[in-house]
Amino acid sequence: HIVKGSLDKGNRVCFIAPYITLINQTAKSLMDQGLDQPGIIQSNHPWTNPNKRFQIASVQTLSKRDVGEFDLYIVDECDLLYSFVRELIETTNKPVIGLTATPYRKGLGKYYNNLISSITVEQLMQQGFLCEYDLWAPCEPDTKGVRVNAQGEYNETDATEKMMVPQITGSI
Repeated sequence: HIVKGSLDKGNRVCFIAPYITLINQTAKSLMDQGLDQPGIIQSNHPWTNPNKRFQIASVQTLSKRDVGEFDLYIVDECDLLYSFVRELIETTNKPVIGLTATPYRKGLGKYYNNLISSITVEQLMQQGFLCEYDLWAPCEPDTKGVRVNAQGEYNETDATEKMMVPQITGSI
């Protein structure tokens, strides 16, 4: 609805995705919902057409081409925080909408200022889109003294050293 509404106003829209599979799935899904075939900005794609107002672009190809400015950017898997997307957000005065199933990634709040949760996992299960699950996991390991980097990830050397200590780490 957002893409259609923007196109109906005469705007240029760019949907940015990180993987070829997502580019093709997005194009098919939006065409199934009544939108015209988009142009694709991705190396050697058969639907490449720079004249289309709606483009679906791989982040990798978009970062290497001058395709002009769009009136709206939609970034799929925005939690990956590609440097090109971060620079785009910092330099454009156009709206940028980020889509992700994992919105709690450290650093997202620096680039996106509103969080809209459209549906919960429980609602998706109730509607038959997801199946119910049983979760099995070990007890949390002792991470005391393990450093964390700027992205919120554990320091690999510290974590490896800590986990190599022979001990029972789960509930038997």
